[in-house]
Amino acid sequence: MTPDRLFAPGLRGFSASTMTVVAVAAYNNLSVGAALPAIGDDLGSLELLPWVVTVELITSAIATLAIGPVIDGIGTRRIYRVSLVAFAITCVACAAAPTMGALVAARAAQGLAGGAIIANVMAAIGLGVPEPLRARAYAINSSVWGVMGLAGPALAAVVLTVAGWPAIFLINLPVAFGAAVIGWNHFPGPVEEGRVRADWRGLLLLTVFTVLTLVGFSIPGVWTAVAAAGSLALIGVYVMHERRTEPPVLRVRHLASSQFRRLHLIAVLAVVSGIGSNSFLTLYVKGTRGFTTGAAAFTVLFLTVGWTTGAIVSSKLVEWRSSEFAVRVGAIVLTVGVTGAVVVVAADLPVWLIFIAYTLVGYGLGAVSSSILIVLQAKAKPAEMGRLISAHQFVRTLGFSYGAAIAGAALFGVIVNRLGDADEVRDLLSDEVVVTSAAAVEALRDGFLLAVVVSAVFGWVALAFALQLQEEPAPVAA
Repeated sequence: MTPDRLFAPGLRGFSASTMTVVAVAAYNNLSVGAALPAIGDDLGSLELLPWVVTVELITSAIATLAIGPVIDGIGTRRIYRVSLVAFAITCVACAAAPTMGALVAARAAQGLAGGAIIANVMAAIGLGVPEPLRARAYAINSSVWGVMGLAGPALAAVVLTVAGWPAIFLINLPVAFGAAVIGWNHFPGPVEEGRVRADWRGLLLLTVFTVLTLVGFSIPGVWTAVAAAGSLALIGVYVMHERRTEPPVLRVRHLASSQFRRLHLIAVLAVVSGIGSNSFLTLYVKGTRGFTTGAAAFTVLFLTVGWTTGAIVSSKLVEWRSSEFAVRVGAIVLTVGVTGAVVVVAADLPVWLIFIAYTLVGYGLGAVSSSILIVLQAKAKPAEMGRLISAHQFVRTLGFSYGAAIAGAALFGVIVNRLGDADEVRDLLSDEVVVTSAAAVEALRDGFLLAVVVSAVFGWVALAFALQLQEEPAPVAA
């Protein structure tokens, strides 16, 4: 079996469509992370800077949940069209944001569109690609992340230098337009045509749950206990709601049944570890290692190239051994990488060593994420593919949100505790020659170290669960 089979006449347009839309999502994620120092330097309000990343992930998770029943009811083709148009509009809103608060609001809207796009693509692969080819489909789409990992930072660095951070968002527009043109008619329609019933009450309960848990992670202390108690209560309320509602926005069995729950948990823990440790790498190398804004933009390269490599290698492991084996290997490499990052930052070792560590982190994330999706889709009924994959994307996106929130709380908690005001480190994010206190540099460095240490703990827990997975035979190619 070779990747060309994904580009046979029946799959050619669909495969090209998924690759293009993944490019849209990849560039958006990579460029925003690369632009964080420039955004913080320009707009100030650094205490809100983590929310530029986090809020987009929150609303993306909500959109992922809401879109599942819609996929099963009207198919992926219509969602593809609407979500791309909405994404283009939100890119303009982000570029035009005059304050950090306005940018956070625009990013919230962008998350709704982006979450729909990604959940739709994952479900479409499950519906449009034969099972023996799915591992290769994920590997080929992950290669797009690799290409963007190489080209994205360079493009972001040029854009930041020449046109400033608003252009980071505007440059998404031609890519989104190209994705719309290529994929307008190639995504699958509904498996069983039916009326879409929106479970607004269930969606509201899960939205409040998401916000509460995120507040608990973002603001350690009393708020953590309050948020935890409220979240547990909401889980109970939702379980009762789900039993009385047909169809619910999220079926509890898609998360809690014995065949799914460990897979979801491993994915969430791995993402919290990898994304939490990497979210503020650009700030760290900019503020403590003396990188320019353009050079700092390139630091996103290592995670994405590692992610692509992990997805490609794991697709081979799936064919040779099993998806569960590929998950275990990915979890081991992830843990080695994030632990290595702790050592490099703590000992102030040469910066190139931390880039090696984050390449390993990326490998682990790519291997774990793609392999778990393959296992889930093999277990899913076709008529429930949208809802099961949306449920997984929801909890996985929560992992992205929690990872960024936990890292942000650790980083800025140390800074505020040491300096009294996060904006005191703003000058460290500027390319201008300024005199900054050694205390500001040390606070940024120690805050980043704490964020990476906490992230490493989640990686070790993910590994413990991954080692317990039972292997099943790999699918046989037709």
